[in-house]
Amino acid sequence: MIGGFLDQHEGAEIDFAIVRDLVLADMDVYAPQEVVFDPWRAAQLAQELMKEGAEAVEFRQTVQNMSLPMKELESAVKAGRLHHDGNPVLTWMMSNVVAKLDAKDNVYPRKEKQENKIDGVVAAITAVGRAMLAEPDQSDDWISDILIA
Repeated sequence: MIGGFLDQHEGAEIDFAIVRDLVLADMDVYAPQEVVFDPWRAAQLAQELMKEGAEAVEFRQTVQNMSLPMKELESAVKAGRLHHDGNPVLTWMMSNVVAKLDAKDNVYPRKEKQENKIDGVVAAITAVGRAMLAEPDQSDDWISDILIA
C-alpha cells in the first residue's frame, strides 16, 4: 500500500487472483448491485467473480459506450457535482485525461504519455455509463451528484 491510496504488487504481469480478492473484499464493504468489466483480458476474472455471487456486467470501452458518460463526468466536474475523498492518485489520474473528439462529436479519454495512467477515471466513466442506463428513481435526481470513493 502506497500512502494508503494505491496497492502495489511485484511482478511484470497482472495477478488476477489478487484483483479478484480485492474486488470481493470491496463487494463486502460497498455491496454493489453489479461489477462492471471490460472483456479485454477480464473474461476469466468476471467468471470467477460470478461464481462468488457478483453480478458481472460487460461494458466495452468503445467510443460509443464512453462518449456520453465522459461528457456527463466532465459536466459534473465543471459544475462542482463531482465529489471524491481527496485521493491523490485519482486527482493525478484526472489531470492525465485528455478528451479526444472525433468527427461525430464523440469524446473519448486518452493520455498524452504512456506513464500517465487514467485507469481510475476510465472506471468512473464506466460507472457513470452504467448508471445512465439504469431506470431512474422517479423520486430522486439519480445523477445530480457523482461520488467516487
